[in-house]
Amino acid sequence: MKIFFIDQQSYHNLSIYDYNILSRLNLPIHYFCSELYDYKTLPENILFSKVFKYSSKKGRIAKVLSYIFSMMKILLGGVKERPEIYHFQWMRVFTLDYYVPYILKKIFDTKVIFTVHNILPRKQKKNTVKHFTKIYELSDYLIVHTETTKKELIERFGVNPEKIIIMPHGLLEINVDELEYKKCINRYINDFDVKNKLLIALLGAQSYYKGTDLLVNAWKHSDTLSKNENIVLLIAGKNNMKEKLDDLPNNVKVINRILSNEEFKALIHISDLIALPYREIDQSGFLLSILNENAPYCCTNVGELIAPLKIADVGWNLGKPEEKTIGKNLELIVSNPAEIYSKKKNLEGWKKIHSLFGWDTSALVLKSLYQKIVSQ
Repeated sequence: MKIFFIDQQSYHNLSIYDYNILSRLNLPIHYFCSELYDYKTLPENILFSKVFKYSSKKGRIAKVLSYIFSMMKILLGGVKERPEIYHFQWMRVFTLDYYVPYILKKIFDTKVIFTVHNILPRKQKKNTVKHFTKIYELSDYLIVHTETTKKELIERFGVNPEKIIIMPHGLLEINVDELEYKKCINRYINDFDVKNKLLIALLGAQSYYKGTDLLVNAWKHSDTLSKNENIVLLIAGKNNMKEKLDDLPNNVKVINRILSNEEFKALIHISDLIALPYREIDQSGFLLSILNENAPYCCTNVGELIAPLKIADVGWNLGKPEEKTIGKNLELIVSNPAEIYSKKKNLEGWKKIHSLFGWDTSALVLKSLYQKIVSQ
């Protein structure tokens, strides 16, 4: 058995994803990844090739040429090694990402697997839907992480349900320098004066689809929230919205920049409640990170955000992604802070979450698929 596993964006959360899957497979895999791979060392059964260098290039032409060179390396590797399985994670340049597996499939009968992290990218071009449709048709199997994604592939793209494999996404560990992480905790507790206050946090890059403006406006227009000196809303992360985060109530604090891993994890741990007021999402890598830290959360009812809440009592469903609904439900939550603390201490609930979203389960699903393909 020979498997090509290709991840053009294998850094940050994606390198964590790759490591946790690949390290558990115990199969001969050739892993083609980015030069920016920044997680743990993979076991010896994984042949490690950092072929993707486009991220460090300046200018569109330089990036495209670099990407062409990388994909040609993979194609030549495929001709030489003749893998039974070609499994790729993303589509960056359609012509290359489509025709390299197409050629290997036609010449060597290589089976093609594509992991559908997002059915379509949020920034779409004229031919985006057409290109993704062709990728879905080319693939022998499609890996998805949720029932929602499977249903949408069937209904929107007419994909045969038998070629869709649901592989749960594992929880994401935040890799930090422990000393710096502890310094961040102490610094932020002092900076925001939250020792005896209820801290609700919006963390990570702030954007329209994440619904940052919905929660901010709900907070502004509620006296219960905006005039309560015993609660603090912290918005931390680069603001990518058109709207500026200004003219805010006194109990709203803002850090408008990219956070380090240490800062991100520290803010999760000093917060009492994490808010996810998304307008749209399938599954959130951010949610998988906070679940790994046993952090209670509240979220709008979109995509798979409320799925963990059906398993264990670790948060709240805020309902529809509407300002009025979010504000009303947040008022109810802050009126009884003891409930937040009880969810934090729900050890049996968190145990269930970690079990269901465990990497062992994910790896077992993928390994079974690989073995099924080779035995056919």
